[in-house]
Amino acid sequence: MAAGTSPGSTVVRRQLGRKLRRLREESGKTHEDVAAAHIASPTTMWRIETGKVAVKPGIIWALAHLYDVDAEGTDALVALAAGTREEGWWEDYVGSLPDWVGLYAGLEAASTALYDYQPELIHGLLQTEDYARAVTRSNADLSDEVVEQRVAFRMERQRAVFNRSRPGRVTSVTTAGVLGLVVGSPDVMRAQIAHLVALTQGGDVSVRVLTARDGLHPAMRGPFTIMDFDDPDDPSLVYVETLVGSRYLERPEHVAEFRRAFRLIEAQAVSLEEYIEMSTDSRTTPWIKASASDTGSSCVEQRRHEGMIEIRDTKARGTGPVLRFTSAEYAAWLDGARRGEFDHLV
Repeated sequence: MAAGTSPGSTVVRRQLGRKLRRLREESGKTHEDVAAAHIASPTTMWRIETGKVAVKPGIIWALAHLYDVDAEGTDALVALAAGTREEGWWEDYVGSLPDWVGLYAGLEAASTALYDYQPELIHGLLQTEDYARAVTRSNADLSDEVVEQRVAFRMERQRAVFNRSRPGRVTSVTTAGVLGLVVGSPDVMRAQIAHLVALTQGGDVSVRVLTARDGLHPAMRGPFTIMDFDDPDDPSLVYVETLVGSRYLERPEHVAEFRRAFRLIEAQAVSLEEYIEMSTDSRTTPWIKASASDTGSSCVEQRRHEGMIEIRDTKARGTGPVLRFTSAEYAAWLDGARRGEFDHLV
């Protein structure tokens, strides 16, 4: 799909479905009334009103007559119905993708903001081509041809979101485990992390990382994606993917719960830049006894471990408590000690 063009029929179907449902409810009609008028079965009406299928103009005219819609309103509905039959750019990849992926791609391309939690892999919109290829190849059942088609599809998804006239905004929360996992090779991972850094500098992407030392959080039940849309006929939704398909949650209270969880983990996570700085300084050094320690009862030693400074009683190795400080906390503690702020404790 060329940048700036329509994402296809997915969003149009959702818009038309909501309008038809609202008109049906306002007219006091039920799905059974529609079936009694020999227009469509209750199952077909459910699929139409939830945006699952294209709609023929003949059905629109019949529904508009049943719902007592005026000529102007009917024309607007027929125009929307024509849009439901347009093919999305993802149709070129139908043979190599699960059936449910096309709907997601259309919604993703039309979203104005996307909030994503990924505890296993980097989100597809943020992956390099080599990373995407390595992930796809992990499925041994796929042929080389299908692997390359799926990689091309993933790159097209990125263009559909970021190359349009108003690029989508992506806020992603991932884990230290994801960034530490070697996908493909160390070189692939280095390039992937450099790609993430470059994306975050553009203003449309934010990547935050849940660190290993603060790993428990409210979203530990699995990955999810929240999508927001500009059009009021396209309310926000939550996308949840499984091994056998996907699910969309649209009830306002459900979306609100996922949004609450995302805000909590976003606040708990650190920025990608801060995480990289912590990782660079996460080496483990040997325990070193403080030079002021004596041979009697006052013996302490310290080391750097997992980005923290640790202090312990030398005589209680392996059994006693360990004090852990960030570099900033340790510097503040030393400064206070030098100025005598803790002398009253001695």
